Amino acid sequence: MTAVFINILLPLLATVTLLAAFFYLLKALEQRRRINRQVYSVGQVETRRAMKIGFLRAIVIAFAAALLLFAWGVMSATGTWPLLPELTPMPTLAPANTSTPTLSPEVTPVPLETISLSLTPAATETAVATPTPIATATPTPTVTPTPQPATAVVSSGVGVWLRATPSTAGEQLEWLLDDTILTLLPGYETGSDFDWQQVRAPSGREGWVAVPFIRYLTPEE
Repeated sequence: MTAVFINILLPLLATVTLLAAFFYLLKALEQRRRINRQVYSVGQVETRRAMKIGFLRAIVIAFAAALLLFAWGVMSATGTWPLLPELTPMPTLAPANTSTPTLSPEVTPVPLETISLSLTPAATETAVATPTPIATATPTPTVTPTPQPATAVVSSGVGVWLRATPSTAGEQLEWLLDDTILTLLPGYETGSDFDWQQVRAPSGREGWVAVPFIRYLTPEE
């Protein structure tokens, strides 16, 4: 089992980890090429953030692959796992002799004259317990909570435009700063560039915002 782990599993894990690191590296390079293609500065910020995350993942996974390759080399040379201490086997203890000698008890006869039984009327009477009445619990009325409207928050780093129509060519109604709470409306459209969500701003204006630049809030938030 140890030879299989050294010669097959460790190289396989190292290869898969290297492929994952190469995948995230390519993904980060692709995000880097897309920075200048974004129409808005908000899109450039999001793309630059995704690029940094891709490079970080590639570095961490490559480091893990290097550790696996190092462990593979050490185990191939020594046949032991370098990160675990050697375990000393526990000594086997011989079972102790638990048999005990059987003793024959000596029975001393008791004269019948010394045994006396005294019966009292109280011992022969059966006590009748009086049942205790059970109190009836009064049901507590339940309060039905009033449903709250669904909301979202602007989460782009700088802000986003509230537009009159679900398109980047739509009229710019209002600039919504980051962390602005929006009330969700039923409208939802899929455009050529972004998906669009119909919302109501704190000022009361209703319009459309690009879905990648908002974050939907759960009822607990």
